Amino acid sequence: MKRLALACALLALALLLTWPPAAGAGDQPPVRLRLLNSLAGYPQGGSYPLALELVIAPGYHLNPAQPADPQAVPTRLAFQTAPGLKIAPPRFPPPREMKLAFSERPVPVLGGKVLLRTRLRVLPGAAPGTRRVKVILSYQACTDQACLMPRRQEFEFPIVVLPAGSRPRPLNQEVFATPAEDRNPTGG
Repeated sequence: MKRLALACALLALALLLTWPPAAGAGDQPPVRLRLLNSLAGYPQGGSYPLALELVIAPGYHLNPAQPADPQAVPTRLAFQTAPGLKIAPPRFPPPREMKLAFSERPVPVLGGKVLLRTRLRVLPGAAPGTRRVKVILSYQACTDQACLMPRRQEFEFPIVVLPAGSRPRPLNQEVFATPAEDRNPTGG
């Protein structure tokens, strides 16, 4: 009986030492999100491209929005916008295939820097000024060996609304100047 208890204790210790680090209160989350504006401000009554860049920490990957395994936790993004603004659901790039220790075949994953595309619509009656847009990201970060608990992170970004007819300066042209098909074809 003592040997069984000792074997269980050693197994528990081994699992604890090899488990990926938990993202606790003081730890940096394995995913960051950055808004890439196409313009310095957005005139009333128009539709404009936006991009969001997911930065996934080295050694981690996320499941795509539509994972191949029905048990896998999908990566989801939702917007809470201010009055006068509408943001389309983001378009995820195709995932890349990765061979994981627990799978017989490569599985689709998102890793590294992943560019998500969307469109911002500023309604004609939107009041000029700075608005806050909340982005809610839900995901499960995994390593080659194991997954962390599913997580939900909230981010807030400013969007500047300009009067109709304004001519704001372009931003992030390296992202918005080439056709969407030519950018980020592998999702990481």
